[in-house]
Amino acid sequence: MARAASRVGVPVCVSTMSVAPIEDIAAASTSPPWFQLYVWDDREATYGLINRVKSVGVEVLVVTVDGPVNGNREYNIRNGFGFPFQPSAKALLDIARHPSWTISVLGRQVVYRKGIALPHFPEGRQRGAICTTASLTWDDIRTLRGLWRGKLLLKGILHPADAQFARKVGVDGIIVSNHGARNLDSAPSPLEMLPTIANENGDEIAILLDSGIRRGSDIFKALACGAHGVMVGRAPLWGLAAGGEQGAYDILCLLLRELDRTMGHAGCCDLNDVDQSRLVFDDT
Repeated sequence: MARAASRVGVPVCVSTMSVAPIEDIAAASTSPPWFQLYVWDDREATYGLINRVKSVGVEVLVVTVDGPVNGNREYNIRNGFGFPFQPSAKALLDIARHPSWTISVLGRQVVYRKGIALPHFPEGRQRGAICTTASLTWDDIRTLRGLWRGKLLLKGILHPADAQFARKVGVDGIIVSNHGARNLDSAPSPLEMLPTIANENGDEIAILLDSGIRRGSDIFKALACGAHGVMVGRAPLWGLAAGGEQGAYDILCLLLRELDRTMGHAGCCDLNDVDQSRLVFDDT
């Protein structure tokens, strides 16, 4: 994914939950990756991880603020997915039916990393997830702002008041996101909340949109509603799963082609022409 993003000229954002260490991903990128931080109850361990990602050249820290507790992901329960991995007859049968994936993906984890683990987690806890903390406060964000001299973004903002408070504590940007609609049931969509947030904060802080970007036309809508950029996750991950680096690269290029085509049909010669006047809103 990092190599595909570098070929397109966009950054890759590495999660704390990644099964590949930030050191390997940074080495595979032609530009410094971003890092998405989940703040743990053990603050000292969190600060240690921050120093670790800083040491490999990370310049943008994305702090997740919309996961105080685990989401009720019923599909994970049905599929038996979780950390640590618990073998089951269904899982073993699925692995046996996909030998190519088993060798190239699972086999690589076993050979090079001694199994599926979370290498950013503290020693001794790398095979079990640590829940994000319900005690995360604005004081923690102020502390992180003091520790991190690079760009600091908050991911998971859905309310204009939170966006304004983020500005006051000195963050460089926010990511309007509902965590891919996987955490809080019935949360509003980011696109629904974006215009109000952007109208009140767009001139003072960088605003990105995350969650639900599937087509280039989705990028167009987000930009027209006031976002300065978007984050994409699932679409290039599908490409990665289907075709490795080339598959992820093809999906990213597809999104850019679709954005260009949408701009052409909407009469926009460049990104500066993309604004709310190009959209029709349903006020019913």
